[in-house]
Amino acid sequence: MEYLGVPIAVLTMYLAQRLELRLGAAAAGWFAALPIAFAVAGATVAVTGSATDASLLALSAVGHAAPMIAYAVAFLWATVRLGIVRGFVVAVVVYVVASTAVVPVPEPVRIAAGLIAICLGTLAMSRRPPMAPTAAAATRAQRALSLASAALVVALITQANNISGPDLAGAVGAFPTMTTTIALFLAYRAGAGNAGAVMSGMIKSLPIYVAFCLAFAVLVLRTTPVWAVAGATGIALLAAVLTWRTIERSDPVESRVLVAQT
Repeated sequence: MEYLGVPIAVLTMYLAQRLELRLGAAAAGWFAALPIAFAVAGATVAVTGSATDASLLALSAVGHAAPMIAYAVAFLWATVRLGIVRGFVVAVVVYVVASTAVVPVPEPVRIAAGLIAICLGTLAMSRRPPMAPTAAAATRAQRALSLASAALVVALITQANNISGPDLAGAVGAFPTMTTTIALFLAYRAGAGNAGAVMSGMIKSLPIYVAFCLAFAVLVLRTTPVWAVAGATGIALLAAVLTWRTIERSDPVESRVLVAQT
């Protein structure tokens, strides 16, 4: 069960790469932030551990929505002004500090703060100027490295839960590993400004993440892990339909022409 999430995470990253080429960076960021790998990790914890641990893991992940928004905003701001590497480091530091700060906060307050942060972040991202389609395709090495990074996500969540419990696992699971990977490689290929579109898509995808985690946290205590994932997925799909309409998408024909010219 613990290894099932690895190929699923890799497949998610691969599909996000294809989506980036067809519909642009924001669409890729939206897709990469979907709780696909987290669903497998949550079910794994429920099967190998307990339903209570899985529920606490999901609630902890929701409680880190505000640090995720802080990370995305810091990444967007710092990479443009400080460069890709230093900007990424600054964003990680912001995430660690914010995640540490929310740990002693009561769970309902953390969740409420996360929902407010998502609303403010979505509003801010909707006012960003539109980005041009990516004009450079990823190399095979870049695609392979991004797929490899995706394979680490589920393993890290599961191990963090085994070592330190659901609070640490929730923080690790909430960190946008796959979205960051796409943003970093896109920044190297097309400039740091284009990576901001990936983070914009991630922020607009967070309502799906929160909807899934909250539903899973409740359902896993009342039914089996499989039905909990299925029910939470159904609720998340409703949020997905609503948020997808807000995603800035490039013209597929234009994107293919730009990639073919490189």
